[in-house]
Amino acid sequence: MSEEAAGGLPGSQQDDVDVRPQENDVLHITFQTRRDDVLKALEVYDKKKKIDMHRNMEILGVFVVLWMFVPYAFEDPGQIVSWIMIAAALALLGLILFYPKHVNQKAAAAREAGSPEYVLMVNADGIDVAEGGAHYYIAFSGAVNVYDYEGVYAVAFDKGRVFGIPKNQLDDDLLDRLRALLGQALGDRFEKVYSAAERRAMAKMGRR
Repeated sequence: MSEEAAGGLPGSQQDDVDVRPQENDVLHITFQTRRDDVLKALEVYDKKKKIDMHRNMEILGVFVVLWMFVPYAFEDPGQIVSWIMIAAALALLGLILFYPKHVNQKAAAAREAGSPEYVLMVNADGIDVAEGGAHYYIAFSGAVNVYDYEGVYAVAFDKGRVFGIPKNQLDDDLLDRLRALLGQALGDRFEKVYSAAERRAMAKMGRR
């Protein structure tokens, strides 16, 4: 999985409507798996796990190598070592930039084909999940985070597993109840993460 441009802005969820989850409230949620939603879930997971930060450091290292060897290559075109280093650096740059996205694309396609539908039962203690012939339980008392990112609630759990709940497949009442339940059950582990486009829009509004 890939991509951390920047983690989400800190802060808990802010609800437009004050909806308080009822005691013993159980939410029944069914949604279809769509590749774009899976990709968004993987993207925000990578953001929060700082994978992009590591990748940016790797890219910086590649440019340092290029900065060191490109002048020598042009000063002495017959110097084979410089050209080998430049070629290796460019190949590595391509791998760093495109391979993680390729991995996520393949993972999203496999998820869409293998688990076309998710059926969830969510309460204050956790999420019961049925998908693609699998059935498992995610306890909120464990290492669970939910990220609100570009139209999905990305549920990250169990050391690297993640799926996205698409908000556009839930009606308004169910979405409000889910938001309230997650906020109460997870506290600051339920977090809004802003995309680059959202950050730019917020910056423009701040300058007005």
